[in-house]
Amino acid sequence: MEQQAHTIRYFWQPGCTACVKIKEMLTDNGIPFESINVLEDQAGFEELQRRGIKALPLVFKGEDMVFGQSLDDVAKFVGLDRKAVRLPSPVLAEKWSYVLDRALEIIERLPVSRLAERAFPERPRLLLELSYHVFQIPEAFIKVMDEGLEDTRPVVNGVYDHLRSKAEVLDYAYAVRADLAAWFEANPTLGEGRIVKTYWGMQPATQLLERFTWHSAQHTRQLDFVLSEVAGSPNLVDQAVYEGLPIPKGMWD
Repeated sequence: MEQQAHTIRYFWQPGCTACVKIKEMLTDNGIPFESINVLEDQAGFEELQRRGIKALPLVFKGEDMVFGQSLDDVAKFVGLDRKAVRLPSPVLAEKWSYVLDRALEIIERLPVSRLAERAFPERPRLLLELSYHVFQIPEAFIKVMDEGLEDTRPVVNGVYDHLRSKAEVLDYAYAVRADLAAWFEANPTLGEGRIVKTYWGMQPATQLLERFTWHSAQHTRQLDFVLSEVAGSPNLVDQAVYEGLPIPKGMWD
């Protein structure tokens, strides 16, 4: 029973950026775990419902758990000594800005007919939804930093029913892009030295900036992949932008 209580159980779903990264982190470090894809494992899905948990990924050891939004928190939880070198905040801001600009360009080029289809078969998320999701991330970041928003899930994971067309998504995306540019200009320290409260715990603002940057970056990478397949064209995103970010090797799972 002691061994069973300490078995690592990993709850995740395909397409989720942190889900892919943490699965790779556990695997690459030889940490055995039970993989529970909640889109395929009904018992796992129902367990999260019983527990009232509405966020992924999650790592469990017995009844102890940690949210997967912080790679450092997960590493500590499973006993890994993660020696991460985080890029300076100005570099992160520059990369995030570049990624969002390329995301806008990609969305402009995506065929309207493709937006109504799944981004990829294993996840019930439309390409339209993935497109605006890239910009829900900076929207949530600004709300955390300026308004003290702790639970970002309604923003980051919300289904925006009012965004039904490419034009509506682009209007929203351009507005958020402008808001983030204005925030960077108004906050030249980029939150350096601040600790912010989130639903996954107290986090340094610099770590939050990194997390939100690579979250947008991985989803933009996915959009870029879809466009390159649809259009038969090279990637629009300069792959060098991913250097220094904890981007997973995998695209979807």
